Amino acid sequence: MHSFSGIKNGGSTYSFNPCSQFTDKSCKNAIVCQDDRTCCGRPTEVSFDVSKQPPLVTYGKGDVLGKAARISIVVLKCDPKQDHTLTMDGENPRGTYHFTLTSKYSCVVKPPPPPPTTQAPPPPVDTTPAPRPQPTAAPTVYHHKEDSQVSVGTILDISMLMVLITYLVAGTSFMYFRRGERGKDALPNIAFWMALPGLIKEGSLFLVVKVRSLRGGSSAGYDAL
Repeated sequence: MHSFSGIKNGGSTYSFNPCSQFTDKSCKNAIVCQDDRTCCGRPTEVSFDVSKQPPLVTYGKGDVLGKAARISIVVLKCDPKQDHTLTMDGENPRGTYHFTLTSKYSCVVKPPPPPPTTQAPPPPVDTTPAPRPQPTAAPTVYHHKEDSQVSVGTILDISMLMVLITYLVAGTSFMYFRRGERGKDALPNIAFWMALPGLIKEGSLFLVVKVRSLRGGSSAGYDAL
Protein backbone atom coordinates (compact mmCIF):
# COMPACT_ATOMS: atom_id res chain seq x y z
CA MET A 1 0.00 0.00 0.00
CA HIS A 2 1.19 3.50 -0.88
CA SER A 3 2.13 6.03 1.84
CA PHE A 4 0.76 9.54 1.61
CA SER A 5 2.27 12.93 2.48
CA GLY A 6 1.51 16.55 1.78
CA ILE A 7 -2.26 16.14 2.18
CA LYS A 8 -3.56 19.66 2.99
CA ASN A 9 -6.71 20.80 4.75
CA GLY A 10 -7.52 23.82 6.90
CA GLY A 11 -4.02 25.17 6.81
CA SER A 12 -2.44 21.94 8.04
CA THR A 13 -0.48 19.24 6.19
CA TYR A 14 -0.98 15.56 6.92
CA SER A 15 1.00 12.36 6.35
CA PHE A 16 -0.45 8.83 6.40
CA ASN A 17 1.05 5.36 6.11
CA PRO A 18 -1.59 2.62 6.46
CA CYS A 19 0.93 -0.22 6.57
CA SER A 20 3.58 0.74 9.12
CA GLN A 21 4.38 3.38 11.66
CA PHE A 22 6.83 6.16 10.88
CA THR A 23 8.55 9.12 12.58
CA ASP A 24 8.53 12.58 11.06
CA LYS A 25 10.50 15.11 13.09
CA SER A 26 8.69 15.39 16.44
CA CYS A 27 5.81 13.13 15.27
CA LYS A 28 7.03 9.72 16.44
CA ASN A 29 5.78 6.15 15.94
CA ALA A 30 2.72 7.41 14.10
CA ILE A 31 0.30 6.27 11.41
CA VAL A 32 -1.06 9.79 10.89
CA CYS A 33 0.98 13.00 11.42
CA GLN A 34 -0.10 16.67 11.35
CA ASP A 35 2.42 19.26 10.29
CA ASP A 36 5.31 16.88 11.01
CA ARG A 37 4.99 17.42 14.73
CA THR A 38 1.66 16.07 16.02
CA CYS A 39 0.73 12.40 16.07
CA CYS A 40 -2.94 11.88 15.21
CA GLY A 41 -3.00 8.07 15.55
CA ARG A 42 -0.75 5.14 16.27
CA PRO A 43 -0.80 1.44 15.27
CA THR A 44 -0.95 0.33 18.89
CA GLU A 45 -4.71 0.97 18.95
CA VAL A 46 -6.53 0.01 15.74
CA SER A 47 -10.19 -0.97 15.30
CA PHE A 48 -12.24 -1.92 12.21
CA ASP A 49 -15.95 -1.32 11.74
CA VAL A 50 -17.26 -3.38 8.86
CA SER A 51 -20.90 -2.88 9.88
CA LYS A 52 -20.91 0.41 8.02
CA GLN A 53 -20.63 0.82 4.29
CA PRO A 54 -18.06 1.79 3.39
CA PRO A 55 -16.14 0.28 6.33
CA LEU A 56 -14.07 2.36 8.72
CA VAL A 57 -10.71 1.94 10.39
CA THR A 58 -9.85 3.97 13.48
CA TYR A 59 -6.35 4.71 14.80
CA GLY A 60 -6.11 5.88 18.42
CA LYS A 61 -3.37 6.68 20.96
CA GLY A 62 -2.46 9.97 19.25
CA ASP A 63 -0.91 12.91 21.10
CA VAL A 64 -3.08 14.20 23.92
CA LEU A 65 -5.25 17.20 23.18
CA GLY A 66 -6.80 18.57 26.35
CA LYS A 67 -7.81 15.45 28.28
CA ALA A 68 -8.21 13.01 25.38
CA ALA A 69 -5.85 11.42 22.85
CA ARG A 70 -6.20 12.34 19.21
CA ILE A 71 -7.74 9.75 16.84
CA SER A 72 -7.96 9.40 13.08
CA ILE A 73 -10.89 7.76 11.25
CA VAL A 74 -10.25 6.54 7.71
CA VAL A 75 -13.13 5.63 5.40
CA LEU A 76 -12.18 2.76 3.07
CA LYS A 77 -13.93 3.59 -0.21
CA CYS A 78 -13.95 1.07 -3.03
CA ASP A 79 -13.14 2.14 -6.59
CA PRO A 80 -11.93 -0.66 -8.87
CA LYS A 81 -10.49 1.90 -11.32
CA GLN A 82 -8.55 3.89 -8.73
CA ASP A 83 -5.14 2.79 -7.50
CA HIS A 84 -5.06 4.93 -4.33
CA THR A 85 -6.01 8.48 -3.36
CA LEU A 86 -6.34 10.04 0.10
CA THR A 87 -8.41 13.09 1.03
CA MET A 88 -8.52 14.89 4.39
CA ASP A 89 -12.20 15.56 5.17
CA GLY A 90 -11.79 17.74 8.27
CA GLU A 91 -11.48 17.69 12.04
CA ASN A 92 -14.78 17.16 13.83
CA PRO A 93 -14.92 17.22 16.79
CA ARG A 94 -11.64 18.74 17.76
CA GLY A 95 -8.94 16.07 18.00
CA THR A 96 -10.82 13.65 15.67
CA TYR A 97 -9.48 13.65 12.09
CA HIS A 98 -11.47 12.26 9.15
CA PHE A 99 -9.91 10.82 5.97
CA THR A 100 -11.17 8.96 2.91
CA LEU A 101 -8.95 6.38 1.27
CA THR A 102 -10.21 5.52 -2.21
CA SER A 103 -8.57 2.46 -3.77
CA LYS A 104 -9.23 -0.74 -5.61
CA TYR A 105 -7.60 -2.43 -2.62
CA SER A 106 -10.52 -1.29 -0.46
CA CYS A 107 -12.95 -3.39 -2.46
CA VAL A 108 -14.28 -6.57 -0.94
CA VAL A 109 -13.35 -9.44 -3.19
CA LYS A 110 -15.90 -12.20 -3.20
CA PRO A 111 -14.39 -15.67 -3.18
CA PRO A 112 -14.99 -17.71 -6.31
CA PRO A 113 -17.79 -20.24 -6.05
CA PRO A 114 -16.69 -23.74 -5.24
CA PRO A 115 -16.34 -26.07 -8.19
CA PRO A 116 -19.38 -28.20 -8.81
CA THR A 117 -19.17 -31.59 -7.26
CA THR A 118 -19.99 -34.54 -9.40
CA GLN A 119 -21.42 -37.53 -7.66
CA ALA A 120 -20.46 -40.92 -8.89
CA PRO A 121 -23.46 -42.97 -10.00
CA PRO A 122 -24.54 -45.56 -7.49
CA PRO A 123 -23.30 -49.08 -8.18
CA PRO A 124 -25.74 -51.33 -10.00
CA VAL A 125 -27.98 -53.40 -7.81
CA ASP A 126 -27.50 -57.12 -8.14
CA THR A 127 -30.98 -58.61 -8.60
CA THR A 128 -29.79 -62.21 -8.90
CA PRO A 129 -31.63 -64.26 -6.27
CA ALA A 130 -29.41 -65.78 -3.66
CA PRO A 131 -29.13 -69.61 -3.83
CA ARG A 132 -31.18 -71.46 -1.32
CA PRO A 133 -29.18 -73.31 1.31
CA GLN A 134 -29.24 -77.07 0.87
CA PRO A 135 -30.80 -78.98 3.76
CA THR A 136 -28.29 -80.87 5.76
CA ALA A 137 -28.98 -84.04 7.68
CA ALA A 138 -28.98 -83.72 11.39
CA PRO A 139 -25.87 -85.25 12.94
CA THR A 140 -26.37 -88.60 14.59
CA VAL A 141 -25.73 -88.35 18.28
CA TYR A 142 -24.77 -91.52 20.09
CA HIS A 143 -25.55 -91.63 23.76
CA HIS A 144 -23.53 -93.97 25.88
CA LYS A 145 -25.48 -95.19 28.84
CA GLU A 146 -23.28 -96.26 31.62
CA ASP A 147 -24.48 -98.91 33.99
CA SER A 148 -24.29 -97.20 37.32
CA GLN A 149 -25.47 -100.28 39.23
CA VAL A 150 -23.02 -102.90 40.53
CA SER A 151 -24.23 -106.50 40.59
CA VAL A 152 -24.43 -108.53 43.78
CA GLY A 153 -21.91 -111.03 42.42
CA THR A 154 -19.37 -108.27 41.87
CA ILE A 155 -19.84 -107.04 45.41
CA LEU A 156 -19.35 -110.59 46.79
CA ASP A 157 -16.22 -111.13 44.69
CA ILE A 158 -14.69 -107.88 45.89
CA SER A 159 -15.61 -108.70 49.50
CA MET A 160 -14.07 -112.16 49.32
CA LEU A 161 -10.92 -110.79 47.74
CA MET A 162 -10.57 -108.15 50.46
CA VAL A 163 -11.12 -110.77 53.18
CA LEU A 164 -8.50 -113.06 51.61
CA ILE A 165 -5.95 -110.25 51.34
CA THR A 166 -6.62 -109.18 54.91
CA TYR A 167 -6.31 -112.79 56.11
CA LEU A 168 -2.98 -113.32 54.34
CA VAL A 169 -1.45 -110.01 55.41
CA ALA A 170 -2.59 -110.19 59.01
CA GLY A 171 -1.82 -113.91 59.41
CA THR A 172 1.64 -113.67 57.82
CA SER A 173 2.52 -110.66 59.98
CA PHE A 174 1.43 -112.51 63.11
CA MET A 175 3.42 -115.65 62.26
CA TYR A 176 6.49 -113.67 61.23
CA PHE A 177 6.73 -111.19 64.09
CA ARG A 178 5.08 -112.99 67.00
CA ARG A 179 6.12 -116.59 66.38
CA GLY A 180 9.28 -116.00 64.45
CA GLU A 181 8.31 -118.22 61.54
CA ARG A 182 10.19 -117.86 58.27
CA GLY A 183 9.63 -118.99 54.70
CA LYS A 184 6.41 -120.91 53.93
CA ASP A 185 5.92 -121.57 57.65
CA ALA A 186 5.08 -117.88 58.04
CA LEU A 187 1.83 -118.41 56.06
CA PRO A 188 -1.18 -118.76 58.36
CA ASN A 189 -2.57 -122.33 58.64
CA ILE A 190 0.06 -123.66 56.22
CA ALA A 191 -0.79 -127.30 57.10
CA PHE A 192 -4.40 -126.75 56.08
CA TRP A 193 -3.50 -125.11 52.78
CA MET A 194 -1.04 -127.90 51.95
CA ALA A 195 -3.63 -130.57 52.69
CA LEU A 196 -6.38 -128.74 50.82
CA PRO A 197 -5.66 -130.31 47.35
CA GLY A 198 -5.85 -133.82 48.76
CA LEU A 199 -9.08 -133.05 50.58
CA ILE A 200 -10.60 -131.66 47.39
CA LYS A 201 -9.57 -134.83 45.51
CA GLU A 202 -11.08 -137.11 48.14
CA GLY A 203 -14.31 -135.11 48.24
CA SER A 204 -14.60 -135.31 44.45
CA LEU A 205 -14.11 -139.13 44.43
CA PHE A 206 -16.67 -139.51 47.19
CA LEU A 207 -19.16 -137.52 45.19
CA VAL A 208 -18.59 -139.64 42.06
CA VAL A 209 -19.05 -142.92 43.96
CA LYS A 210 -22.17 -141.59 45.65
CA VAL A 211 -23.72 -140.66 42.32
CA ARG A 212 -22.96 -144.09 40.85
CA SER A 213 -24.48 -145.87 43.82
CA LEU A 214 -27.66 -143.86 43.42
CA ARG A 215 -27.86 -145.06 39.80
CA GLY A 216 -27.64 -148.69 40.93
CA GLY A 217 -23.94 -149.21 40.91
CA SER A 218 -21.68 -150.43 43.67
CA SER A 219 -19.82 -148.42 46.24
CA ALA A 220 -16.89 -150.79 46.22
CA GLY A 221 -15.14 -148.63 43.78
CA TYR A 222 -14.60 -145.98 46.44
CA ASP A 223 -12.96 -148.48 48.76
CA ALA A 224 -10.76 -149.72 45.96
CA LEU A 225 -9.74 -146.17 45.22
